[in-house]
Amino acid sequence: MLRQSPPAFFTVKKTTPETKTDRGYLAGHCRQAFCYYRVMNSALFSAPNMQALAATCRPAAQWLSHMSPDISPLLAAMGKNSHGMTDLQLPDGRYLFDAAPPAVCYGKWIPDSAHRKDSGPAADRHNLARSATVVIGCNVGYGLVHLIDNTPDTHKILLLEPDAAMLALCLSQSDFSPFIRSGKLTVLPPDRTVVHDIIRRLDVQYLFGSIHLRADLPSQQISPLYAEWANIVHGMMDSFGLEMLTLRKVQDTMVSNELANFRTALRNGSLNPLENMLRGLPALIVGAGPSLESNGPVIAPHTADAVITTSLQALPACRKAGIKPHFCLAIDWGEVMTAVYNRLDNEWAADIPLIYSTKTRHEVVARYPGPALPLWTVGGLATFIGGSGDLVLEAGSNVNVAIVRLLYWAGVRRFTLLGQDLGWKGDRSHASGHHATMLRSHQAARDIDGNPIRTDNKFLAAARELEQDFRIHTDIEAYNIYGGGLPIHGAANITAQDALDNNLLQARGASLDKLRLALQQAMIPCNQPAWEPREEQWRSSLRHVQRRLEKLLRKAARNHDDITATLRQVHAFLRQDPLYLPYLYNEIMDIAGMGLGRLRYGPADLKAFKDIVRRVLHKVRHMDSVLCTPAHDSCVPVSAASSASGGSVRPQAQTL
Repeated sequence: MLRQSPPAFFTVKKTTPETKTDRGYLAGHCRQAFCYYRVMNSALFSAPNMQALAATCRPAAQWLSHMSPDISPLLAAMGKNSHGMTDLQLPDGRYLFDAAPPAVCYGKWIPDSAHRKDSGPAADRHNLARSATVVIGCNVGYGLVHLIDNTPDTHKILLLEPDAAMLALCLSQSDFSPFIRSGKLTVLPPDRTVVHDIIRRLDVQYLFGSIHLRADLPSQQISPLYAEWANIVHGMMDSFGLEMLTLRKVQDTMVSNELANFRTALRNGSLNPLENMLRGLPALIVGAGPSLESNGPVIAPHTADAVITTSLQALPACRKAGIKPHFCLAIDWGEVMTAVYNRLDNEWAADIPLIYSTKTRHEVVARYPGPALPLWTVGGLATFIGGSGDLVLEAGSNVNVAIVRLLYWAGVRRFTLLGQDLGWKGDRSHASGHHATMLRSHQAARDIDGNPIRTDNKFLAAARELEQDFRIHTDIEAYNIYGGGLPIHGAANITAQDALDNNLLQARGASLDKLRLALQQAMIPCNQPAWEPREEQWRSSLRHVQRRLEKLLRKAARNHDDITATLRQVHAFLRQDPLYLPYLYNEIMDIAGMGLGRLRYGPADLKAFKDIVRRVLHKVRHMDSVLCTPAHDSCVPVSAASSASGGSVRPQAQTL
């Protein structure tokens, strides 16, 4: 007999065959309590679950295959706990759920708002159908089954189980394969890069629902890995939230800036000649933290061999410290960047090249007194335009993160950080001369001695990104001339004198002449492409689908599925052109949000759809005027079957 019938006092949740399948003898799982009734010491479902993983969660499947965990000791440790439930016995004789049954551990995993009956905007915001849950640890599967049983099919579940044997055990006990194949359940390996990339795909859930992080408390009895990964993922989600808020608020501004800079940037040249040209050279990355005022003058006379870089906004502070960079970098998109010109010595900066993100405000670039070179970054036009050999940088959330990544691409492997305090000294967050010297909002943190300090979310995100880069690139030597503030793990904390005594700023058989030559070559203008316009085709298609949607919404309840399908078609249509996609980010997200997990539609949806169409066509017209109109006779026509600089092939325009 493979399973027992549950006692009468348990209420088993019923499931429909089209969305739920037999949970692998989880017949005892219920709403009021959680209980397994199964044959112990069995691994009935390993094969179908592993096949599903191999098909849809390849990184996790490859990791499990590489680890080849032996679950026979765990199967032998399965037994009945003090509550009469199937459980895993720990080495000390206790069971995972002896202290608290699953009903206590997982009862709060489903938000109370999910049980609301109203369907207005407030309820939609918290609707589980539009949300996702990230789970750290699965043990024998109680929490995972609870989520699957109590969330709609469109609710995404991400499972990170850092112990390969525990994951294999969980997958052996229940049939999760339908949910893995449908995309409802995604299993992640304990790989920071993979986890980071998957979390970043939850953009629609973040904007229109919620993303819940659930650390499995029973699993934390097994190993400290679970708490460590919960902290890591919490940090990733904080950074992702900051990124999403920025994208939602300023993506239009950033891409609009990029369009304004587009023709000028191509005339300014390309950074490609710098690739790997700085090998053997050390880099000094100068931030504008308060410690620059004391440490800068110590370092300044001893920088003859180092590539010295800083941000545009830190130039006045560098001037005060007696440090002259070989180039500066600007990635910020806002108008506040123009404030640097109130303090900048134009004559002093006239021979310092500015490397500017093409998303920087055009006026900031135009006012710079020295030469300027464009930096194309991920999320902008160059994602399509750039060829396989072109630099398209993931700039990160902070200019000093972007500098590290740019210099690493250029071949630098030894980095010394100066003035990277990422926090307050007294009531100051920056050295004098910086336009943001006095910042007020803050978060609590601790310095290297454990003393409380103040920082903010942007500084915390920058520290996490630097730490990740130093961890991933094992060939990096990183040193931080520490002057107080937020520690950067992965960079050795040293004094200014330590840097000099250990010759950290001396080159290893290389010369700065390589940098000067590469910068000269980088200033050769690029071709000026001109693409085929799309406004006329898009206008016709979107007007056509608007009329179709108007008819469907007259009987919205009956046509619910057709409306959802139509919105999905529009979503795919708006994403068809990689050249135009970055500027349409907000409209694409709005369409995705309209069709995700909606219980009902109404007249207001037609008004919202028309507004989205109006904004799309306005943007397409603007992009056509910049990208499809030759700036001068040297423009190179680019057909639909080709692209500029050998980049991605632009697809033929599709219709709705």
